[in-house]
Formats: sequence, C-alpha cells, structure tokens
Amino acid sequence: MLWLAFVLAVIMAIALYISELYATHLRIHAWLTSLVSGVGISYVLMLLLPEIAAQTGNLGKLVFLLLLAGFTATHLIERHVYHHRGQRKIRKEQAHIHATFFVGYFFLIGMSLFFFSQIGTMSALLFFIPFTLYAVVKNLYPEQRWFHSRGVLALGSGAPVYGVLVAAITGLPELAFWAIMSFAAGAILYTIVREHFPAAGAGRPTFFLIGVVGYAAIILITEYLIKGAI
Repeated sequence: MLWLAFVLAVIMAIALYISELYATHLRIHAWLTSLVSGVGISYVLMLLLPEIAAQTGNLGKLVFLLLLAGFTATHLIERHVYHHRGQRKIRKEQAHIHATFFVGYFFLIGMSLFFFSQIGTMSALLFFIPFTLYAVVKNLYPEQRWFHSRGVLALGSGAPVYGVLVAAITGLPELAFWAIMSFAAGAILYTIVREHFPAAGAGRPTFFLIGVVGYAAIILITEYLIKGAI
C-alpha cells in the first residue's frame, strides 16, 4: 500500500524536522531514552533479525556477512572521524558525516516502510513506531545538531519520503531489498548499542525493561491476532 507508506514517511519526516529544529530548546530525559532503547531492541531482535535470517534460503550466508558489514562499517566511520583529524576538523567532518548518514539512513528506512507496507498494515506500523521514536529521541540531543539551515534540514528530513518514492518507482527486487536491509540492520544494531543506550549510570533500567517487555507483548499479541484472523 503506497499510500500507507507515504503517510507514515511524511509523519516521520515531520518528526525529524521538528525534533532537530527544537533540539537546543528541549531537554531529553534518561528515562525516555531508556524506554525507546527497550522498544528498539525488542523490534530488532524479535522481528527484524528473524525476518532477515529467514532469507538465508535465498541469500545464504550473505545475509549475515552483510549484517556484519553494516555493523563494522558504521563503527569504522565513527572511529575514523575521531582518530585521524584535529579537534576542529573533527567537529566539521563529524557534522558532514552525520548529516550524510542521517539522510542515507532514513532513505533506507523509507524504502523499508514501502516494502513492509506491501506485507501488511501491522508490519508497517510495527516497523514505523520504534524507528520514529528513535529518530525523535536521537535528534533531541543538543550536541547532535548537524543541519544549520532550515532549508537544508527540510530537504534532509524528507529522506524517508524519498526512500518510499524511489522504492515504489524503481520496483526494487525483494532479494535486493533484503540485502540492503541486512546491511542496514547491522548499522541499526550498532547505532542502538553505541549511540542510543544511555551512558553508564545514566540509564533507567526500569523504563528500559518496560520498553522491552511492552513492545515484545505488542508484537506477540499482534502476531496472535493476525494468525487468528487467517
């Protein structure tokens, strides 16, 4: 359903724009970061990775190689910025790299929205919720403002919409999509572990547990209802 993917992508784009625009005016709380981390890890481990693993019959071990490549590449890009530039250049280059990663990452998320919307409404919504929450919480960190022009920010925030449209127009083969998603899942997993989890001592385990258990319950209930309706 193109219309569903497009609507969800527009909502995500608006959330990205607003959260980035007002990042320096809002204070993010550790409990919210912990809650969203729990939601994200539940989705990745309970739905996304099993879906990717199910493609081994078509892609074989390439699925896991791409997953590892995505995780490793994201780490190496970050390390390169910190170990090979002076302090001033680090800040400038880091801004460019993060802005590029921001657009590329959410472009892939947009493509994914399109494909999951073809599977069904619930598949699209279950994918949409954690990644939109993640996008908003991540952008509310004041030190992570990478766009200094509202026009450029508006263009960058539209990445999910561009991804949906490109996926719909090009008719990307399903195997190519899962190959892309395998690489992206590695990057997503690294991002959750490295950037999205609160620093030691700053997190709220109770809220993290609520996020994990709560979203896991939603996933299980949804799957049960879908199977019961078939």
